[in-house]
Amino acid sequence: IKKKSIIYHMLTDDDINNLVEKTAGYSGADIRALCTEASMGPVREITSLHFDNLQNISASEFPPVLYSPHIIQAIDAVSATVSPNDLIKYIEWNNTFGTYRKLEAE
Repeated sequence: IKKKSIIYHMLTDDDINNLVEKTAGYSGADIRALCTEASMGPVREITSLHFDNLQNISASEFPPVLYSPHIIQAIDAVSATVSPNDLIKYIEWNNTFGTYRKLEAE
């Protein structure tokens, strides 16, 4: 039996659109690194408030990941690792040998 999981977030449509624009050219690994970095924001906040008593912090005490400041700070810390020229090469390779639909190089 496969259990469905529901993912809740605190992002507005504008936040998501801004995130898409700011992460253009990011690889899957870059997005993962960005999410990991953003998720550390609340951890840093709660540990700075309760540094002397970390063992007794419950999950419910952690604030949610927010677009501002957490995701904005993560975008500043994590940049795309694939250059635009490499991206064009991947698209050209895909168009020649790949199984995905033909893509446009920007």
